Amino acid sequence: MKQLRLAIIGLGNLGRKCADLISADQTTELTGIVKRIVASSDSESKVPVVTHISELAEVDAALICVPPDAVVDVAKGLLQRRVPVVECARFHDEAFVKHKLEIHRSALLHKVPAIVGAGCDPGALSLFRQLFCATGPSRSY
Repeated sequence: MKQLRLAIIGLGNLGRKCADLISADQTTELTGIVKRIVASSDSESKVPVVTHISELAEVDAALICVPPDAVVDVAKGLLQRRVPVVECARFHDEAFVKHKLEIHRSALLHKVPAIVGAGCDPGALSLFRQLFCATGPSRSY
């Protein structure tokens, strides 16, 4: 069976966790990591660490692990290059709908798959947030 070749965009806490999980899975291959700045210590990495996805060989999909305010721009750039994306930024309510629509439009335009909102939201936290909104004064938490 052919391994799914994945790239990680961003190497913060989430990117590192994704890298560990991809490396441990026999059905996936970590083809590279894309960071804004490549440090000299990155040369010791087992996979290529680059500043742009175009520097990687073949990529079947990219996991976007950047801060939420950068996700849409990164996703649009990848979709434009015909790279399928999976992103997991945590947005709520109208912000999530707007975020999803913006990436969805770009995915449709370029005819490339995009999975939006794949991150896990702590279930209890969301439940409590909704309860506080329902029982408290009219303001967001």
